[in-house]
Amino acid sequence: MTEAQLQQMVIDLAKWCGYFYFHDNDSRRNRRGFPDLTLVHQRNGRLIFAELKADKGRLRPEQKAWLEALGVHHEAYLWTPRHWQDETIRRVLTAETRRAVA
Repeated sequence: MTEAQLQQMVIDLAKWCGYFYFHDNDSRRNRRGFPDLTLVHQRNGRLIFAELKADKGRLRPEQKAWLEALGVHHEAYLWTPRHWQDETIRRVLTAETRRAVA
């Protein structure tokens, strides 16, 4: 699975679960390392940052620094195809949906 394929699957699931999403299609002028996806739940504002990598992708030091800084007060994840296959991503994104319905 490519990073682009993983990204599209995460976006599709996030939208289904009630999240707005942001992905900068041209990040060349941005600060290096900011996560690929920013997700905000429409109902309660739950904020998630996700850096996506293909199986052989490597996390750059700037990306690690952003995830660590954002993770102090928000949810910040590094997701790979393995996290899709073991359903980690689904569990994270549907947690809010399950709470809202219950």
